[in-house]
Amino acid sequence: METEKGHRRLNPSTIALIRKAMAEHAPVDAIATKALDEPVGPRPLALIPFGAQAALLTQNAVAKRPVVARAPRPSVGVGATPLLPGLGLNPAAVPKPPPVKKSAIQGDFARLSAPDAPLTDVVIVDTETTGAGHDARLVELGALHVRDGKVVAQFQTLVDPEEPIPPYVVRIHGITNAMVRGQPKARVVLPAFLAFVGSRCLLAHNAAFDRNIIANELIRAGMKRPDVPMFCSLKLARKVFPQAPNHKLGTLASYLKIPDPPSHRAIADCMTTVGVLVACASRHPLRTLHLVHGGAVPL
Repeated sequence: METEKGHRRLNPSTIALIRKAMAEHAPVDAIATKALDEPVGPRPLALIPFGAQAALLTQNAVAKRPVVARAPRPSVGVGATPLLPGLGLNPAAVPKPPPVKKSAIQGDFARLSAPDAPLTDVVIVDTETTGAGHDARLVELGALHVRDGKVVAQFQTLVDPEEPIPPYVVRIHGITNAMVRGQPKARVVLPAFLAFVGSRCLLAHNAAFDRNIIANELIRAGMKRPDVPMFCSLKLARKVFPQAPNHKLGTLASYLKIPDPPSHRAIADCMTTVGVLVACASRHPLRTLHLVHGGAVPL
């Protein structure tokens, strides 16, 4: 291609092909002659607003598009049943896909996403004791049955520990020896508690402590430990709110603005734990929150 003063001419080989085609077919066309003999200069660009440009392009496309008559597409099972809009299909006649064989993973996901997933129907438990050691005895047991984040039932009782409560422990939870005197013993309380729990999961804040207390009392009473998993809201809060100053129940109550502050009494602390669970559920769906928690341990 040759260039003269900013103009362009067609390549000689292209000119030869055009001349040959014109010689073999129609007379010389005026447009073809112009293409052969006149230089093609650059066209000036015109800035068109986007909306106007889109309208112009649409008009040109509609004006230049050839109108082709198309036969209507036959619909499937046309009759009294309304058609799916825009598809021309009868919903009743659309074939259903073959059933998909669920793998083990798909089955687990379906089970964990069901409304009865562990933390949608759970018993939150708290214990007050004679101390923090391995041999500590139960002095109060409280539990709340929580379904879909709402309390639906309550269990609470003082327990005779069958031994004195040390004064420094009394200053923590306020339960005195006089308060527990004459109260039912653990071997009487535990069967009623397990009936309250049923097959539901348990959840406690710092669950390892409450689990050890209940498990030891079951052993002393000669009772079998139930086959129910136990989750820990302390572990859960550490994963959901890693930025909290710490994950003690009182700190979380202040940090999350939970209206029921803990008081080292079983039911009050259970209510605060409900608040922690609901706060965690605001970040993750309640039905899958146990996946964030990770594996639970049996009671």
